Amino acid sequence: MIKFFRHIRKQLLTENPPAGSRMAGKFSKYLLYAIGEIVLVVIGILIALSINNWNEERKTRKIEKRILEELVENLEFNTDRLEQWVIQNRRHNRSSEIIAKTLENKLPYNDSLGRHFGWATTMRRSELLSEVGYESLKNVGLEIVQNKQLKKYIVLLFERNYKEIKSKIEQLNPLINELLNVRQKRFIRLQGFNFKPLDYPNLLIDIQFQSYMASLKEERGWFNRSLEDSLQETQKVLQLVKEELNN
Repeated sequence: MIKFFRHIRKQLLTENPPAGSRMAGKFSKYLLYAIGEIVLVVIGILIALSINNWNEERKTRKIEKRILEELVENLEFNTDRLEQWVIQNRRHNRSSEIIAKTLENKLPYNDSLGRHFGWATTMRRSELLSEVGYESLKNVGLEIVQNKQLKKYIVLLFERNYKEIKSKIEQLNPLINELLNVRQKRFIRLQGFNFKPLDYPNLLIDIQFQSYMASLKEERGWFNRSLEDSLQETQKVLQLVKEELNN
């Protein structure tokens, strides 16, 4: 490209010699030549900078794509985990309702109550949500994500929503430990996940136990609402990341 410009400049100097005396002509010719050289150098620098900037931008976009793909895997994993938590908690609360009605109405014991006693007295010690993809993003730098709105949603999900879930899990841990003691004192585990009361007639009039079960159901419902909110937000951000990758 620069050779092309130099060729044009030579032609101009040859075809249009400067007027005036020999000295003035030589000076004009050298001046025109110097200006031409400066222009060519500037053009060369600008072209080199443009190519370099283009290459850097291409590398940055490759890194962004890799990070977003990692985030998709991370969010899909969390979606599956949250869905399982929600399903399990709903099942456990349905069993809590069955046990509550059975004890309230003082119905006779039957073997089908075994699994409901097991689930009603269960609060899963949940594992934390994965943040692998988000940690990769933070290590590279949040500014790698061009879409500012997407970046905002990603940060809110991991820094606010997931941290709230972690905090609630920590709050529930003492309750889970206490629940294990309650089950150990009042039940014997049969085959599978069936738990039979050691003294069912006494359980029918055990107000403390029934109150504890009602409280546990409320705590489980409270936690499940948080899980459902997190699931909805995770699915939303996952969809936005996928759309960004397809653009």
